[in-house]
Amino acid sequence: MAAESLRIAAGSKGSQVFQCADNPKLVAAITEWDSLGKAKSYSQSPALREAQQKSGVYSQPEIFVLEPCQTIP
Repeated sequence: MAAESLRIAAGSKGSQVFQCADNPKLVAAITEWDSLGKAKSYSQSPALREAQQKSGVYSQPEIFVLEPCQTIP
């Protein structure tokens, strides 16, 4: 997958992709990065936009920065 090699070259440590059970056109990807800076840089790169267009992404993805929880109440 071309997008995977782009992510790895940009500092991705791996990812998981999920799709909504009720609507397979809704997709969520969770990607771990070497650093927040590398993730932000990749999210704004022309290479990502091109890969999204080639894969059929037709709307601007929402991006959330998450951190692991220490404990779950």
